[in-house]
Amino acid sequence: MAAPLSHPPRVAARTASPALRQLFDILRERRINLKRFAQKTGYTAATISYWKSGRTEPRINDLEAALSILGLEVRIVDIDTE
Repeated sequence: MAAPLSHPPRVAARTASPALRQLFDILRERRINLKRFAQKTGYTAATISYWKSGRTEPRINDLEAALSILGLEVRIVDIDTE
């Protein structure tokens, strides 16, 4: 009898950008897969996958457009240096 199939462990986004890692964390929390997110944003699934893997990073206007689909926005804030 074959061993039961199990789902592979979830892999965190490998991108170096903290903002993109947070985006992919939000997608995971909301249970939105990359293909569905790509369809909603109008970007290809490959593009979204490249962002997640760190192969490419979106331009700021592309990130803003993608975030707006989720009801999110980019903000500039002071960094607390304490």
